[in-house]
Order: sequence, then C-alpha cells, then structure tokens
Amino acid sequence: GTSTFDGTALAHAVVKHLVDRSGCIAMFATHYHSLLDDWRGHRDVRLGHMECICSDDSDDAGAGAGAAPNDHDITFLYTLGEGACPRS
Repeated sequence: GTSTFDGTALAHAVVKHLVDRSGCIAMFATHYHSLLDDWRGHRDVRLGHMECICSDDSDDAGAGAGAAPNDHDITFLYTLGEGACPRS
C-alpha cells in the first residue's frame, strides 16, 4: 500500500499528466479531497460527484444482525452532480 502522502502525490501527478500532456476528456475518481484545492478553478478541470442519498439507520429495530450503530442506508442516484462531494 501507499501512505496518504504518497497516494496524494501519485493522484496529483496522474491528474497533472491528463490535463497538461494528454489533454483528453477523462473522468478521474479519487478519495483524496486535498486534490480539490489543487485543481479547483483550473480552466480545464470540472469537479463533479456521483449523487446519492444517505439516510441514518438509527432505529436499531430495523438494523440487520451484526449492523453497527452508525450504519447508513445509501441510495445511489446514478446522476453526476456538479462540484465536490459534500461529504465523504
């Protein structure tokens, strides 16, 4: 595996290559939110996220066997939303 620092550096280098050298249209997914600050406002980069609805499953009666108290139900909407993901 890679450390967070190494992973962020690698992800940044890949985006930089795609933007500066390839100039292609690409969708790049990452969980390194620090990249947002590096690329926000760049004229050739558009930020987006896959829309979803997260609901709290705080009713323990509805939780399945072995479910943790912080479990969430996630419904994916299969829609590309504008901007960065509001939460991780």
